[in-house]
Amino acid sequence: MQSPISDSLLPFVLVRFENGGIGELPARLDTVLIDTERMRLSCVWRATLPMHPSVRVLDARMIDASRIAALKYQIAETSRPIVEAPHG
Repeated sequence: MQSPISDSLLPFVLVRFENGGIGELPARLDTVLIDTERMRLSCVWRATLPMHPSVRVLDARMIDASRIAALKYQIAETSRPIVEAPHG
């Protein structure tokens, strides 16, 4: 049985803050659910957000692992500041 999602897709969260900043947060694997009757595997991913600055928009995305470097370069070239939010 072939998976509908490529092995190279990784989840992440793009955060747009009220102050205009943009940040990327990694999504970490939290829970794996295995349904043997339906032959289905489900993964729950979690990202931790900072309390400040206030969040305006969250955008959960999947990205091909090979595009991560290109995305970081594109974000670095924008005129808005990039905020690296602490998470843990």
